[in-house]
Amino acid sequence: MKPILEVQHIRKKFSRNSNAHLSYGIRDLFQEILGRTDNGELREDEFWAVDDVSFHLYPGDSIALIGRNGSGKSTLLKMINGLIKPDGGRIEVHGAIQALINLGAGFNFSLSGRDNIYTSAALMGLTRKETEEQMESIIEFSEIEEFIDSPVGNYSSGMKARLGFSVAINLRPQILLIDEILSVGDAAFQNKCFVKMHELKKSGVTIVLVTHSYTHVVQICEQAIWLHKGKVMRFGPSKETVQAYLDFLSEEQVDRVTKLNQLKSDNQQSMEKKRTAEVNLFGAIYND
Repeated sequence: MKPILEVQHIRKKFSRNSNAHLSYGIRDLFQEILGRTDNGELREDEFWAVDDVSFHLYPGDSIALIGRNGSGKSTLLKMINGLIKPDGGRIEVHGAIQALINLGAGFNFSLSGRDNIYTSAALMGLTRKETEEQMESIIEFSEIEEFIDSPVGNYSSGMKARLGFSVAINLRPQILLIDEILSVGDAAFQNKCFVKMHELKKSGVTIVLVTHSYTHVVQICEQAIWLHKGKVMRFGPSKETVQAYLDFLSEEQVDRVTKLNQLKSDNQQSMEKKRTAEVNLFGAIYND
């Protein structure tokens, strides 16, 4: 069986300086037009946001990307979705992608929720008749029936997330990309979404999930990749990978507390030495 998603040695670099980032971008564009390839070296103020990440997934597979904010998870997801071009490596997608990456992304805020459903479905290649067959299921799952004909621009963040997730899961995705979108909204709806994701996985949908809910990572995903500063720290079964990451955070916290206590001790010793020096210089001071 051929993988539905292949990510091979993907790399992406960014610049810490916004002016340099723009300058490098223009320069790289001209280099590409001239047919010259990037030599893969970092320039001043640049860093690897994603550095040599590889994995492949088959229909029904699910994988979680875990790690701190800024570790490269969202950047990797955006490259898979085609929103960002990699600076190295190759991504091959052999199926229809539905992505929930940015809250409300893809919605026209001046249109109603219902009209946005039609628009999203058309972009996925569904006819109006096919969309109407799914319309009731989409609206019912989103739980925003009362506001479905109101402009999306008037929706709360939770309502946008509900509609976005409901549209994505009901428009026959083959690959579902989810980036922390379910962190908004109430717990009941979040649990409802994760139950639905289990159903999708059983039906053969491939899932790439970014979340800080490690319970859901273990429950939904067979595999997980722990990213740290763009690099793969661990790739394997989700339970073991999550545990390794949590152990790392615990050890780091212990080191931080140890350093803080040492700093307090050093400061205290310094103050005591200073008081001793003052007594030696001026003699003891007595107050009536």
